[in-house]
Amino acid sequence: MYTYEQEEAILHLCDQPLPVGSTVEGVLNFDRRFANMQIHSGEHILSGLILKELGLHNVGFHMGHESNTIDLDGEISAEQVRTLEEKVNALICQNHPVFVSYPSAEELAALPLRKKPEVDHLRLVEIQDCDLCGCCGTHVAHTGEIGLLKIIDSQRYKGGTRLTFLCGAAALKDCADRCQSLKQICIGLSCKPQEAFSNVEKLKAELAAKKQELAAKNKQLFTLLAKELAAIRSCAAADCRSARKLHCATACFPLQNKFILTQKESLKNQALFLCLPYSFPSSSFCSSATSCTTKLAPASSSSPGKA
Repeated sequence: MYTYEQEEAILHLCDQPLPVGSTVEGVLNFDRRFANMQIHSGEHILSGLILKELGLHNVGFHMGHESNTIDLDGEISAEQVRTLEEKVNALICQNHPVFVSYPSAEELAALPLRKKPEVDHLRLVEIQDCDLCGCCGTHVAHTGEIGLLKIIDSQRYKGGTRLTFLCGAAALKDCADRCQSLKQICIGLSCKPQEAFSNVEKLKAELAAKKQELAAKNKQLFTLLAKELAAIRSCAAADCRSARKLHCATACFPLQNKFILTQKESLKNQALFLCLPYSFPSSSFCSSATSCTTKLAPASSSSPGKA
């Protein structure tokens, strides 16, 4: 079932038709309602504190299925984000009361609202010593009911900052999941949690060095093989039978009588070749980017090959 508002009416979309005039009983999904109450109330404290501490305004608020975001009209640092999170949770623990009121226009004019009212009849939500703002959402009765607010991401957004946060049980679950992931990483690295990042950075540096070393050795190997193949092609052009007897052994360093090599792109103007078992009746190879091909005749043939 889905509930929405249309003008002055509140409509309930049901999964089946109901007889006109019948009396029905609705059941509130309180877990979802309470989660929304925690998010709304947590956003008030976070936005009010940001305005008070940094002078920045909340210019956008979104509640999602997996996380919630607020957009600020200025940039803040990672250190500031951490400080804000600590102060917000301190206010939550102080269990401030939350009040809802409907002041008159005259009363509104005298109040230090965080946002200017956009309607004539404003529903005002006040979190004592934290925030004073118009809002139509659901809220907790005391800040302690929020439990926890966790800022899980901060990024630049449209010249300002977008903060992603969680509240209540969702925040606790996210912390538990991250702790479990960190624990598994530490087990794999055989290190303490505070050493995990430095160990990962060390592994990344070692891997990069090994890749560079391997690339240099591969370049040397391909260069040597290209030179050997050029020598074999020269022999094959003069005497295919002699080239057959060489069996590519010098160039290929046979591994179980088979060796397949594909060159690196950086060596594309050098040799690119394929060595096959000696028992094959014929084989072909291309020793340069100009596609010069030599076909070797079977061992029993008395005719020289053509290059």
